[in-house]
Amino acid sequence: MYTAKIIASYFPEGTHLLSDPDAKISQLCIDSRKAAWQSHAIFIALKGARADGHRYILDAWKHGVRNFLVEDTIDLTEMPEGNYISVPHVLEAFHHMAAEHRKTFSGKVIAIIGSNAKTWVKEWLYMLMHHDLAVYRSPGSYNSQVGVPLSVWNIPLDANFAIIEAGLSKPGEMTKLQKIIRPDIVVFTHFGDAHDEGFDGNKEVKLNEKLIMCSEATSIVFPKDQSTVFRKINESFPAKNHFTWSLQGDGMVNGTEVKMEEGSQVQISIDDKHHTYHIPFSGVVPVSNSLACVTTFLALGIPLAPRLKWMADLRPIDMRLKAEIGIQGCVIINDSYSLDLDSLQYALESLDIAGQSQKKTLILSDHAVGRPHIYEALARMINGAGMDKLVCIGNEVKVLLQLVSPSIEAYAYKDVDEFFRQGGIADFYNEVILLKGARRFGFERIARRLQLKSHSAVLHVDLGALDHNLRYFYSRIHPGVKKIAVVKANAYGAGSMEVCRFLSYQNIDMLAVAVIDEGVELREAGISIPVMVLNPDPDGMENILEFNLEPEVYNAFILKKLLRLCSFRQQQAVIHIKLDTGTHRLGFGREQVSELIELLSDQPWIQVGSIFSHLSASDDPTFDDFTLKQIARFETSYKALTDGLGYTPPRHVLSTAGILRFPQFQFEMVRLGIGLYGVGLPEHKELMPVHSLKARILHIQNIDPGESVSYSRSFITDRSRTIATVNLGYADGLPRVAGDVGCSFLLHGQQAPIIGRVCMDMTMIDVSDIPEAGIGDEVIVFDKTQSLEVLAKACGTIPYEILTHLNLRIRKVYEHG
Repeated sequence: MYTAKIIASYFPEGTHLLSDPDAKISQLCIDSRKAAWQSHAIFIALKGARADGHRYILDAWKHGVRNFLVEDTIDLTEMPEGNYISVPHVLEAFHHMAAEHRKTFSGKVIAIIGSNAKTWVKEWLYMLMHHDLAVYRSPGSYNSQVGVPLSVWNIPLDANFAIIEAGLSKPGEMTKLQKIIRPDIVVFTHFGDAHDEGFDGNKEVKLNEKLIMCSEATSIVFPKDQSTVFRKINESFPAKNHFTWSLQGDGMVNGTEVKMEEGSQVQISIDDKHHTYHIPFSGVVPVSNSLACVTTFLALGIPLAPRLKWMADLRPIDMRLKAEIGIQGCVIINDSYSLDLDSLQYALESLDIAGQSQKKTLILSDHAVGRPHIYEALARMINGAGMDKLVCIGNEVKVLLQLVSPSIEAYAYKDVDEFFRQGGIADFYNEVILLKGARRFGFERIARRLQLKSHSAVLHVDLGALDHNLRYFYSRIHPGVKKIAVVKANAYGAGSMEVCRFLSYQNIDMLAVAVIDEGVELREAGISIPVMVLNPDPDGMENILEFNLEPEVYNAFILKKLLRLCSFRQQQAVIHIKLDTGTHRLGFGREQVSELIELLSDQPWIQVGSIFSHLSASDDPTFDDFTLKQIARFETSYKALTDGLGYTPPRHVLSTAGILRFPQFQFEMVRLGIGLYGVGLPEHKELMPVHSLKARILHIQNIDPGESVSYSRSFITDRSRTIATVNLGYADGLPRVAGDVGCSFLLHGQQAPIIGRVCMDMTMIDVSDIPEAGIGDEVIVFDKTQSLEVLAKACGTIPYEILTHLNLRIRKVYEHG
């Protein structure tokens, strides 16, 4: 454990204020909302595109943090006690702190680099090593300029191995990460196109940047199949130990033959000894990733035999940190294959999706390796995370019942069977439940019981992609401009409650919904940030005031009604004035501005929160002249209105496309809509789709020539075919015309054409050329590779319409990355 004095000594050039130099520091805090968890933390006041950590120092101080790493001058009036370590640049100092901790670690450090599969290989290495070795790995995808120092700082000094993932997006980043990680072994997973844009498409420059991580390593593990990587590493690092694997021809793993049988049985030969192992996956990519692990074990010199046996228990990494709708109003987050302090802290952060009315519940097993002393640290973490309920399953973990706060409702069971027998599964209602345990306890059984049994079609909502898209837009929005996230129509089908809870942690200034009921739902779910209602019904003004919503006011009728109600209730309201500049849908025209001024003058009840307009064609260059004409009309009306009001509320005219195409008119606020979800801007390849819709095959049959498929004999086959029935129809939101316009689903990596008319609950596809198709197989309607835009265009509609028509009966799974 460090002290404030030790951390300050790293930066002798700084001016430090240390009221308690011997204060213990064992944790890093970069989010003031998590400060209550971390009793011995130093708050790192990072500056980023979306937020400046210095703004949240007081919040962290109020949560009990007394150690701070800062670069700005801090007003200490409300924070008289504390240790303030002042440095020229917080991020660089943060890197230096992590590098100093790395110097104290005597175990082996493995760095995982590459364009793809870094997290996959890192997690599989951990799964195959943690049974019998003291091993640490960086949580989630913590591979950035912030994630890596967080990961390295948390390396336990009693671990034998540390696995750290490192990524980059532009030149100069890997040099900084290498100085922090200083790996003994580097595993290069794959070299591809990711982040090409950061290197102006120059792959050689990008490869050279990645290989900086190898500069001090003793061994490098890399694929022989990728000739560019193979040649470059041999040229650049001829004196280092090279360990390679290959899947081509007489594939070799350092002289090791590789042969795949039936997709998941792998045979290897090492030093004339033959080995066979099984992985529960088919396909080249999982097998290649398993070989990367085998090759890494050879480089480490650790026993191979037990790890080959454990290959059969590998799990897909995407089973982690997914939120699913559960029984009795619950949300289930299943992270049930391992348990260690770092992964638990990472998983506890996912409980941020809980609303104010929902309990936070943790179901926890014994620690995987058996370290009894760990439970005191677990108890501190559970207490700090604000848990309401704790369910312990196992023999050791029950000690937590004496260690956690008395305010936490706590139970203990010997095993999952006892938990079921004693009716524990029936005790959950309106809770966010985190399942966190070692694989051997079989928590998947609990997850299956808790999941809401419904339609087996699933909409996957990738909150990591949503975060990525936010960052993309934030980098293109001028500093100081406030952001309004549009979440109307159930957040474009993604689920407004879950999306809004996520957005409320991402420095969004305001949410915008279409109708009053949507705003009420957000308030009842505990969403407290400002909510604008874009199309309020005049008859709903009582709810506007009762739930502290902020209506768009678009005509004198609704304004007068709201004024009368505010006066009657002696209650103030914030409104947003809509000006009609040419879309002619809602809003005050230029000729109505004087009436508007008169209504708003000399009254104490209503404050104008913003003045805005809607551009009808800001996404289409064909109409740029008209767009500029609308903006000019807006500025004229805005000036007249604010001259009459005597103050200047914020302005906004730009939504998603306009933000990117007309940055000079971002004014004081902008509205982020469909682009947040990675849809509708195909020219911006950096955006990632948030929605993925998948269904399953219910039935397969062969039909003869002349037979018909679906209603009205809408498809008559001219040859023998194999057709599959999928559990998704137009009642779920799939356009009914999809079968008439050449649309298809993706099945086992191949296109399966829709044949016949789409039915209410089912759709038929032709799988004649996909012999591996089977009942229960997953089909992809749209995702990152199967384009929603292509489906919408073929059906003569737009992506918005398909997303907003998705039926609520489709189960949603929220992926947190």
